[in-house]
Amino acid sequence: MEDGKIEYVDAESLGFRLAADLYQEELNANNRPISTQCPDLDNALRGGILLGAINEFVGQAGMGKSQMCMQTAVSAHFPPEMGGVGGEVVYVDTEGCFSTDRIKSMIDAILRDHLKNNLRKGDGIPSVNSIMDTIYTYRCLDLVQMTSAIHGLESFVDARPKVRLVIVDSIACHFRQDFEGTNVRSWTLNDIVVVFRRLAARGIAVLVTNQVTTRFAQGTGSSYMASALGQSWSHHCTNRVWLYRDAEDRRCAHIFKSPYCSEQTVNYVITQDGIRNQKPLGDASS
Repeated sequence: MEDGKIEYVDAESLGFRLAADLYQEELNANNRPISTQCPDLDNALRGGILLGAINEFVGQAGMGKSQMCMQTAVSAHFPPEMGGVGGEVVYVDTEGCFSTDRIKSMIDAILRDHLKNNLRKGDGIPSVNSIMDTIYTYRCLDLVQMTSAIHGLESFVDARPKVRLVIVDSIACHFRQDFEGTNVRSWTLNDIVVVFRRLAARGIAVLVTNQVTTRFAQGTGSSYMASALGQSWSHHCTNRVWLYRDAEDRRCAHIFKSPYCSEQTVNYVITQDGIRNQKPLGDASS
């Protein structure tokens, strides 16, 4: 203020953004989430796997973490009306769980469902091979290979701008080694987080799976299950979904961290076609 006059400063020049502008960007088709092809889970996640964010599935072995990843990888290829973003996928496989046979069965199921409900033969429906041609896989046998693959992701994406989804299944596999708890482990993980954040800043969805470990409560000595890699890693994830079985042996997906979604739990099943909704009790419909 000078001589009693108020000087108005352009808010945008200071880095401020209008909430309405941010909301419009979220509605933009380029920021549309990638469907998991499980409607109940998609609804809970406000559409699916979020682009421009680090998304995580946590759970014990056998809960379907890899199948969630493979199904999302398939989904990413399709146009928005089929739950995808018309993009390509990078799949970093650290545990050897990636299966082309499983991918094929998931593709067949999605094409069959949409052909039955929305499309006609000859309407430009993609083939199984054309979808597989958009998924780039990298098998990592140890931590060195995994970190090398992740550090090369930005260059890979530079050469392939259609990539919209990067999957690491799992992020914890090669970290559960002798240097756990050391500074080297923390530095290595932080370097990986930097790459993930840069990819997310480019509007790419980063999807990782995480294992669980047993921890002991101080004082009581009682044990409980916790996600691997520790508390510091959890702060870097935008959306976190815990996969588990409830007391009735039903598979549950619990959204326990998200700035966009409320904390909630949905049930799912693993079928021959892939991840699907859990039918209500007494529903015998196909």
